[in-house]
Amino acid sequence: MTVILDRCPLELVERMWPHVLPHIARACNAVTTSETPESILSDLLADRAGLWVIMEADNPLPFLGAAVTCMRQTNNGLVAEIRFLGGRQGHRWIRICLKEFEGHARDSGADLLHIEGRRGWRRFLPDYREIRTVIEKRL
Repeated sequence: MTVILDRCPLELVERMWPHVLPHIARACNAVTTSETPESILSDLLADRAGLWVIMEADNPLPFLGAAVTCMRQTNNGLVAEIRFLGGRQGHRWIRICLKEFEGHARDSGADLLHIEGRRGWRRFLPDYREIRTVIEKRL
């Protein structure tokens, strides 16, 4: 299987949204977040975030997955952040796509790549380290 990771141009985000929405919605529902698919779409359309599609070269639709990324300046340097990543059959493409994300981040001048998500992703990311914990209490 040849996997393609492709950044969706801003002018195609609305057209691609129905194809990626199930993956993004599942990613939102898998973690505790104030983000919604609607707020993510708003960020994408305002060019505050980027949409990536993950597909098989010989069978692009339905997409295998989708990701939402952004760049932000921190005290530790420029950080490329994968805010949401979801899809099906992730074990078949996650490592391939992460290598490509790392290359894109490096080419964009990022010093670090952050991935936010559920702890289950750690088993796919042996060369990454956990850098923070979020603690919450419902009031």
